[in-house]
Amino acid sequence: MPNIVDATVTPNAYDTSGNGGRKLVMLENGWLVSAVKSGETIYFYKSIDNGNTWTQYHSVVGTVATNVTTNVSISHSGNVVYALIGAYTSTHNRHFEVWTLNLETNTNSFVNLEPIALSGVGSGSIIVNNEGTELHATWSSKGSTYPNSFNIRYTKGTINADGSVTWGSVEQVTKNNNLNGQGIQNPSIVLYNDVPIIFAETYSIRFNDTGTGVTNGYHGLIAIKNSTELISYPTYFNSNWTYKNLSPDSTYTQSSPSAIFVPQSVNGLSNGRIEVAWHGLDSIDNSRGNIRYSYSDDGGVTWSAMQKLTSGNAVYSEKASLSANKNGDIFVTFTKGFASNTDSLNVAYMKKTSGSWGSVVQVTNYTSTQSDAWNASSIYDLELNHAVPLTIYEDKENGKVGFYGSWIITEISTPEGDLGQKTSGNNLLTYNITSEEGLTTITEKVNGAVIGTKNIASGVNTTVDMTQGQWDEVKFGKCQDTLGNENTLTIEMGDNVWRYTFEKTLPVDADILSIVKAVQDVEQIKMPMLKQILVDKIGGDVTSPFDNLIEGGLYGKKWASGTAVTDTSRKITITGLEFNPAFIIWDSPTYNRFGFFNKESNQANYLGWAISDGDNASRVYSKTGVLSVGGFSLVSDSGSNRTIYWWAFE
Repeated sequence: MPNIVDATVTPNAYDTSGNGGRKLVMLENGWLVSAVKSGETIYFYKSIDNGNTWTQYHSVVGTVATNVTTNVSISHSGNVVYALIGAYTSTHNRHFEVWTLNLETNTNSFVNLEPIALSGVGSGSIIVNNEGTELHATWSSKGSTYPNSFNIRYTKGTINADGSVTWGSVEQVTKNNNLNGQGIQNPSIVLYNDVPIIFAETYSIRFNDTGTGVTNGYHGLIAIKNSTELISYPTYFNSNWTYKNLSPDSTYTQSSPSAIFVPQSVNGLSNGRIEVAWHGLDSIDNSRGNIRYSYSDDGGVTWSAMQKLTSGNAVYSEKASLSANKNGDIFVTFTKGFASNTDSLNVAYMKKTSGSWGSVVQVTNYTSTQSDAWNASSIYDLELNHAVPLTIYEDKENGKVGFYGSWIITEISTPEGDLGQKTSGNNLLTYNITSEEGLTTITEKVNGAVIGTKNIASGVNTTVDMTQGQWDEVKFGKCQDTLGNENTLTIEMGDNVWRYTFEKTLPVDADILSIVKAVQDVEQIKMPMLKQILVDKIGGDVTSPFDNLIEGGLYGKKWASGTAVTDTSRKITITGLEFNPAFIIWDSPTYNRFGFFNKESNQANYLGWAISDGDNASRVYSKTGVLSVGGFSLVSDSGSNRTIYWWAFE
């Protein structure tokens, strides 16, 4: 069990502030990556030994000498890290950018999300969806449209196969523009059924619970959802975003939200749970911030009564960083000034188990008047089984960034993947499992059917063996059904599941019954799959015989149709077809034009009708045309701005 007590990420007291955006992630390969700030530079550090030692991986420095980074938030998919960075110069180029750091290929790149320079840059938050296919980023900024107030902006990116990102347009989520120092800022984003919900603090303004008015001078915490389920207020929110107040109606400041979503697979709740923590003041503790907490089980429509987790005016508890482990335990890490010396700041956390919050646990132990350990940022990773949340923090007393964490690692000796060809169910896989907490019952399954259970000690080898009857149930070939689902072996222990695929093949001395079964499996599984692939390529009915599909004529022809308007050169150009056209038919009925274009003649021949002395006289015209990959162009004589109807055939 890694149990790291105050490891050094960097021997510099770099900035780890901005609890709404994560600063620490664990990659698929088990590496830890952290992001910290120093002046105009963002530094990235990695640890390949469970946080014991750290090395600098990369740094991002402004291209202009006066460039200053305001905040960094990181997330990851596989072994690729995505970093949202806010930056500005003294005179221009205020913007947000996302860096893509691929630790597998050791390549790094970035894209500017704000092509138009901002007038103010705040903090941001970025998150990857569960499938690792989308990025959702949000930040607070001032722009030319709303120059007087900080507002929330948002964009979504699609993660490509190579780890690069294709970004969509940026949305203006909130639209406040008051001159009295009002703002909506410090966002923290979660996904609920792939719908983004942004938590933010409202400074010097509060929106009422009916969407009809605001109260100036009030400070609160709101949830903003990309749906129509909550409160609509088009004056202050984009029409596709609605909001909900989480904090009481009060003039006391509520600040720095940190939010997470814990799905049903972890906490057992049917819809999962959105959880948020922050710090704030009230009429009792009005000089020191204390940690507050609330949750929603219905996607943000209703919220639990706010819980005040800490209390007291003599000391404060601020900058909550919310996390959870694979068992559904919730942790809130924060900076606390302890009563022994109010000038001494330490990192502490609280744990919620089975619905109840435990007492405050102190992580650092500084007592001198100038000791500061603050701005804790904890990891959020539901694959981890941690007892002490993995956390980085700024250590001003020792002049470093520190790292704490205690977690259990459960590993299998054979990495997940393809086992290749198997001629027998005997010795399908040899493996062992290691875990510091010991092993529970292991269940072995093939294609979802249990083939055995066992109890072994940590690190002891065992073999997956199938009976002949069980092996006979497995289909020959790679797939178990016509949907392409592969023959799969799973090793399951508690919440841990390891998956392997394999191909069942005939042994060299196969008997006649095995050969017959293999042929039948090919006919029942492989041939329908091949037929479906053929139909997807050439069209037709998958229930038709192969001969009909192959000789079906039109099954092999794709076509498309549409309209286009001639340009000033009397030309239309069509692109983006899913095939290469060989024959075009076109029509301009308003101007009595009809024609065709084929690859043999490479001419746009058409027929025009002319009226002369009461008699219809036909005239044949030939114009140039071009057939191209996925499109075509042709020239008419009917002038510019003419509507042309066309049909293209493969």
